[in-house]
Amino acid sequence: MIDQEEIHKQCLSKDPEERIKALKQLESYFSLLPDKEQAWNDLFRLTGDQDRSVRSGGADFLGSAFFQAPDKQKAWNDLVILASDPDRYVRSRAAEALGSAFSEVPDKQKAWDYLIRLTGDQDSEVRSMAAYAFGPVVSQVPDKLQAWNDLIRLTGDQSSFVRNRAASALGPAFTQVPDKQKAWEDLHRLTSDQDSFVRSGSAEALVSAFSRVPDKQQAWNDLLRLSSDGNSYVRPRAAPALASSFSRVPDKQRAWKDIIELTSNQHRPARSGAASILFSSFSQVPDKQKAWNDLIELSSDPDSFVRSKAASALVSSFSEVPDKQKAWNDLHGLTFYKEEGMRSKAAETLGSVFSQLPDKQQAWDDLIRLSSDPDVFVRSRAAGALKSAFSQAPDKQKARNDLHRLAADRDSAVRSRAAETLKSAYSSVPDKEQEWNDLHGLSSDKDSAVRSRAARALVSAFSQVQDKQEVWNDLHRLSSDEDSDVRAAAAGTLGSAFSRLPDKQQAWEDLHRLAADQDISVRFRAAEALVSVYSRAPDKQEAWDDLIRLTADKGSDVRSKAASALKSAFFQLPDKQQGWNDLIGLTADPDSDVRLKASSALKSALSQVPDKQQAWNDLIILTGVKDRNVRSRAASALKPALSQVPDKQQARNDLIILTGDKDRNVRSGAASALKSVAFKVLDQ
Repeated sequence: MIDQEEIHKQCLSKDPEERIKALKQLESYFSLLPDKEQAWNDLFRLTGDQDRSVRSGGADFLGSAFFQAPDKQKAWNDLVILASDPDRYVRSRAAEALGSAFSEVPDKQKAWDYLIRLTGDQDSEVRSMAAYAFGPVVSQVPDKLQAWNDLIRLTGDQSSFVRNRAASALGPAFTQVPDKQKAWEDLHRLTSDQDSFVRSGSAEALVSAFSRVPDKQQAWNDLLRLSSDGNSYVRPRAAPALASSFSRVPDKQRAWKDIIELTSNQHRPARSGAASILFSSFSQVPDKQKAWNDLIELSSDPDSFVRSKAASALVSSFSEVPDKQKAWNDLHGLTFYKEEGMRSKAAETLGSVFSQLPDKQQAWDDLIRLSSDPDVFVRSRAAGALKSAFSQAPDKQKARNDLHRLAADRDSAVRSRAAETLKSAYSSVPDKEQEWNDLHGLSSDKDSAVRSRAARALVSAFSQVQDKQEVWNDLHRLSSDEDSDVRAAAAGTLGSAFSRLPDKQQAWEDLHRLAADQDISVRFRAAEALVSVYSRAPDKQEAWDDLIRLTADKGSDVRSKAASALKSAFFQLPDKQQGWNDLIGLTADPDSDVRLKASSALKSALSQVPDKQQAWNDLIILTGVKDRNVRSRAASALKPALSQVPDKQQARNDLIILTGDKDRNVRSGAASALKSVAFKVLDQ
């Protein structure tokens, strides 16, 4: 029990250590103290303490304590007093609290006037904190026009920070000011102010005000100019705003041209900002063929960032280009580009838009060529693109022969991608035997990444290969691989292909072993597999025990996955009494997620438990545990459990007691159960 009187006495103690203890108590338990007026007064007193540690600690807590003070006007007045405190730190924290407390003050006009006055304080920290509040609070000021004029005046303040914050606050203020035309003229003028701090703030203001300004074309031009500003502090504020403003510009073709021109700006932030919005802007440009040509031209830009963003935009833009043949010719040309980054992006693009290409055979051949590129990233990206392209390759036999060659490539990254492609291509290749031979070879590859992808691809082989025993032998071997990624992939395939495995007992033993693997990713995949194959498990009691063990795993994802399976697994469990006891035990687990999922399983499990009286007693106990979620779920199970309880008189007594419980959900559950038909029968 928190003793507020003791805290108050500590606040008055002559010992600074006692006063610090009181401060810590106030910080920790302010919301729980019955007399919050007294608590606020104690905090206010401590901010004027002679000990600097006490003063600064009290000042730090002012902002959050204000929202719980009962008399907001008095609390505000106290903050005003503290904003003139001799201690500089107390003054600055009080000024900061005044900003955050603004929404709770009854007289907002007076509060605003005081914030404005604070911007003239001799202390720069106080001025800054007051100015920092402008943006969040200006929309709440009753006299919007006066607030706007105050901000305009402060853009000429002696403090650079005040000037910047005042200009920035014009954005949220703009939506509230009555005369939008006059406000726009002010804002437009400030974008050309000689002071860089004002220009920077006005750039921020334009972002939030853009949708409301009367002249959006001029606003766009202002942003463009600020994006190329000579000051390095202004440019980064303006350039990112172009992306959010583009959709509202009247002349989008002109705006696109502006962006293209900006990508060659002398300032890198301006170039980067322009390049970053190529992707999102393309779909809004009227002349898409011209826009596509611009992107192709930018793909050879001297700036690597611009080139990369232009190439990324090509991927998403292809479907909207009118002249697909020309667009395809452009992409084909990029595959020969001297820079490896562009060839890599070209390979990615070919894979993404393969279905729309007019010459799919040439596109396939380009990908095959790039999969032998001197650069490892180009090779990997090209080999990866084959996966999505294979099903639409015109000459399946040639495509299959290409994959066969890639499966033996000297580059492990290419072999790995080939294994991935074999998985998706299995059903459409003409020679299943050759396909299997390649996959079989990859499952023994010296590179673990290749073996891992081969393990995942085996799931396709089980549905296509006649000799499933040979496939099973590979999967069984991979489940004991020295590499954890390979074992994890094998665990996933064991779960996916379980119904088609010839030796389910051995497969189950493999999963049982993998569920205890030293690697967390392996255990997680094994837990996933156990959940999916539980109904087919040869030994369901052992499977249940594995799930229970995994709920105590050191990996939270493993615990969660195992716990989520308990509800459905319970119904197939041979020893349901032991299963019930396990669930009850897990309601006290250290992991809140495990507790929640175990308690959620109790309601549906009730009908299967042999000892109904013990089950009822367990539920009653759980309604009094510390965990609110467990209490709630135990309470919700009381009514369905009641009809099966042997001793209904005792059950009624239990429920009557629970109707006075401090927990609302427990009271509700007990009251609902008392209305049960079971008691009507008992009364009769």
